[in-house]
Amino acid sequence: MTDPVRVSEITPEELIESIETGDEIQVLDVRAPHRLADGHIDLLPEDRFFNMAGSQVVALQDLGEIGIDKGRPVAVVCGHGNSSKNITRLLGEGGYEARSLRGGMAAWLMCAYPRTLPAPAELDHLVQYDRVGKGSLAYLLISDGEALIVDPARNWQPYVDRAADLGAKVIGVADTHVHADYISGASDLASTLNVAYYLHPADNRHVYEGTPGKLEISQLEDGTTITVGRAAIRAFHTPGHTEGSTTLLVGDAAFTGDFLFVKALGRPDLAGKVDEWTALLWKSVQAAKETLPPDTMI
Repeated sequence: MTDPVRVSEITPEELIESIETGDEIQVLDVRAPHRLADGHIDLLPEDRFFNMAGSQVVALQDLGEIGIDKGRPVAVVCGHGNSSKNITRLLGEGGYEARSLRGGMAAWLMCAYPRTLPAPAELDHLVQYDRVGKGSLAYLLISDGEALIVDPARNWQPYVDRAADLGAKVIGVADTHVHADYISGASDLASTLNVAYYLHPADNRHVYEGTPGKLEISQLEDGTTITVGRAAIRAFHTPGHTEGSTTLLVGDAAFTGDFLFVKALGRPDLAGKVDEWTALLWKSVQAAKETLPPDTMI
């Protein structure tokens, strides 16, 4: 019995890089159409994204009916990277340059793509981790051999490994706020590495019941300074998205969490207190306008 032909794969990181560097790669999502509501790859133009259930693809007499361009590469996506291999093999036999997304959408949603950003003078390195599938960001701040991780996802090991590669030891972790859209890895990271976990105390309680939370935190009150190497990172309380939402300031950079985006604001309606939190958010915006220089990097 002969072994099946090995299917070419592409990792989530490789797919992101391909899209961002301008490669005209296409994506064929072979999950049932209703599954797209759970998340899909939306980084590329709509005319290069295709969706057809794998069972339909297999039944086609002419693969051209899918609509993908035979002259461009295509990444095939399923839930966990298994059924996409069969479709990739089928497309390859039909003359398409196809690769299966390793780990499927499960891996895509977990992927934290690292980008090295210009660092303020107080820092030696600033690395942004973009969870493109979740729309969330984390940061690694390094100064004089010490590192602070901000807003880490549940899988925090890549941040620690990158810090080590850059010659730094993680000395603390901070959440700008409690997160409603993903599970933070901050508490577990702090416990495992025996380092401080910084969080505003207003976010260490159950928002609906008003009862105390059980997180072991170093309180990140307004004005608190976290020393990382030669950098003094200052807490600026900016409630509204959550009651404890806090912006971290270092040099000309402001790590705003979900309080402030480029040309957008965070939602104030996640805890059933939309009127109260909208007022808080407005006050925070006014305070930010008065406090942050116009050239602040968000």
